[in-house]
Amino acid sequence: MFFKGPVLQRRITLFVLAGLAVSLGTFSAIGILAIRESTDRVLQERLGNAQLVAKYTDSILLYAIRDLKDLALEEQITRPWEINRKLVLMTEDFNKLGFSIHKIFLLDSSGKPVWEQYLSAVISFSLPPYETIKKELADDHYISGSLESTNSLNAVVLLSVPVNLDGLNNTGVLGVVVDISSLGEGEFIQPLSMGKTGYTEIVDGTGVVLARTRPGQPPVASEISDHPDKFSQLIQQQKAVVRTCHRCHTGEEGTPRRRDIVAFAPVSVSSWGVALRQSEEEALGPVRQLQYRLLTFAGLLFLASFLLVRHLTSSVIKPIQSLTTASQKIAQGNLDGAISYESNDELGVLTDSFNQMRIKLRDSQQELGRWNRELEERVNKRTEEISYQLDIARMLGSTIELKPLLQGIMAALMELMPPVSSAHVLLYDSTKKDLVERACVGKDGETYAHLDSQVKEIAAEVHHSGLLQSCDYDDAEGHEKEMHPGGCLGAPLVVKNRTIGVFMLVTSSHPATFTPQDIRLIEATAQQIGLAIENARLHEETEEMAILQERDRMAREIHDGLAQTLAFINLEMGTVQELYATGKTERAMTELSKMVNATSEAYRQIRDTIVGLDTEAKIAQQISDTGFDPLLQQSLMQFTVVSGIHMEPFTGMERMEQLTLMAKVQIYRVVQESLNNIRKHSRATEAWIKAKVIREQLVLEIGDNGKGFDASIDFGKEHLGMSIMKRRVESLNGNLKIESSPGKGTRVLVDLPLKSVRLAV
Repeated sequence: MFFKGPVLQRRITLFVLAGLAVSLGTFSAIGILAIRESTDRVLQERLGNAQLVAKYTDSILLYAIRDLKDLALEEQITRPWEINRKLVLMTEDFNKLGFSIHKIFLLDSSGKPVWEQYLSAVISFSLPPYETIKKELADDHYISGSLESTNSLNAVVLLSVPVNLDGLNNTGVLGVVVDISSLGEGEFIQPLSMGKTGYTEIVDGTGVVLARTRPGQPPVASEISDHPDKFSQLIQQQKAVVRTCHRCHTGEEGTPRRRDIVAFAPVSVSSWGVALRQSEEEALGPVRQLQYRLLTFAGLLFLASFLLVRHLTSSVIKPIQSLTTASQKIAQGNLDGAISYESNDELGVLTDSFNQMRIKLRDSQQELGRWNRELEERVNKRTEEISYQLDIARMLGSTIELKPLLQGIMAALMELMPPVSSAHVLLYDSTKKDLVERACVGKDGETYAHLDSQVKEIAAEVHHSGLLQSCDYDDAEGHEKEMHPGGCLGAPLVVKNRTIGVFMLVTSSHPATFTPQDIRLIEATAQQIGLAIENARLHEETEEMAILQERDRMAREIHDGLAQTLAFINLEMGTVQELYATGKTERAMTELSKMVNATSEAYRQIRDTIVGLDTEAKIAQQISDTGFDPLLQQSLMQFTVVSGIHMEPFTGMERMEQLTLMAKVQIYRVVQESLNNIRKHSRATEAWIKAKVIREQLVLEIGDNGKGFDASIDFGKEHLGMSIMKRRVESLNGNLKIESSPGKGTRVLVDLPLKSVRLAV
């Protein structure tokens, strides 16, 4: 009776379809959310890659600019044949960076060429106007966009820095014209191209393609990217984005257009940008494939369910209740409970179908979860590596102390690679003719002396060959494997193409293998350690040079002052003895008065010399304790008391409070030296110190109304104090100028850029 009425059939159909709809809806919602999340992660990964390439491009450009600045500091810069070796070294460095130098040239302050040299086939290109170059060099360097060329197959750009040409007002320009098309083939950028359609582009501020990785088409000269206006706007705004767009250029005629995913990040040190492109079909292929499977499965499931409903309506009602209950469980997400119904009829088949559907849904859900976990692991791994690199950059910028810096770098690497049990920095000692441990970090406190002989052999081989070496005790057998678990990996520490030591990692787990990604990270860490060691060495040499210069200055002070005074006293003693011997007591007393005055002057000179021995560290401590204003005012009062010269009130002191501690110390020493020169040589009655800001430049003036001198004369080494003053100002990226003429007093002018000496806000 229950099976005859059409109402029951419709009800069963309605109920079963409703349960199926709930199940499919829940599954579809979960699938859609997962697909969206996967898509967002893919896009963010592309954006992160673009920003990473942009930072790498920044570092390459800064390295090239640094080489160019080193060349600009050469005293023989106006005579290229005398710096030919420097030119060759710089060319080799540029080639390693992926730059091919076409031309290097030097321009004087009016824009006329001093010399120029072609290092490759001569090409024709147009430089930016000289006024534009000079204006851009106000920011320390200038990196142009693509230069117009009539016979170059690749894009060329200009890199330039200012150069001082025999005088404060004669600032020229040192520039190189380079082809950067090979930059895209670098070991860092090329692996970031994804799949068969992914590639990386470097574009300038006008949208011209400067370099492109494979499988993209090699760029031609003056090739414009797909979206030059948009790229220019993003470069100006320093904004990184990821978008989808239609690819307008295909490289082959007749190839249909396609949708691409484009991740763009600007380069901070120049008006360039980095674009990572990949076809949407390939980039989102796994996601789309999952979406297609879900839709197909849902469609097939719906069709199978519809057919089963028709069979169900011709069978008994009771088994339908159990199936309905099972459907509700599935709709609630319970995919573990099996449906039991032992029969070979249609309901049995339907029960089997439900069980198969449940298993497939569960498997699909588990597979989707596994994909999500794998993607999260990759993203987390990449994030940890980027965070590690940023931590190293912060450590390099925070301290010059080598041992804690090396230990911090190694400790950060060990946190990133848990299998590593100890890390060692070994430097070659030429006196011992062996590797000596400079710093180590280990879980068990193990030093280099405690390491196994095979590890030491690997370290020696790495230093000798300059190549990465490894060993793995997992290949050993029996007792040897038990005594030496794990293995080791050694990377050379290279500075200026010279191996100075070894970065050694020891593991305590099996197998002691490192992935290619781990090896690249370890090699990058070894480069950073080499850079830190070289920086520490240069800092130590600079301090030693400063000590030697200060000793030289003291020797000249004693020779010019105290030695001459003692010679005068020696002569006067003989005169006094002779006058007393002949009974000329009154004249003898006059000569004795001269000797007393000379002795007092010698005492004052010795006291000033001792005061001048205050180290910069002591001055820095005094500034930190009492403040810059009280310390300077105390010096001015002491100057007035000792010299008798009237000192006008200091104007512009508030300008000095915004300076860094190092800037205050150097300015204080310059003021000390200037006041000492005024007291000893000027014969002035008045002196003054003024400070003001003109167009983001701090101008400090120290002047007097004394006898003056001819400032155009080159005093050379006879006036070491002036040379020291000049070097102190140049250490702050500033300029020192002395204006004086006979009878018209003297002015010492210190010009400092605020962006170099002002405290960070």
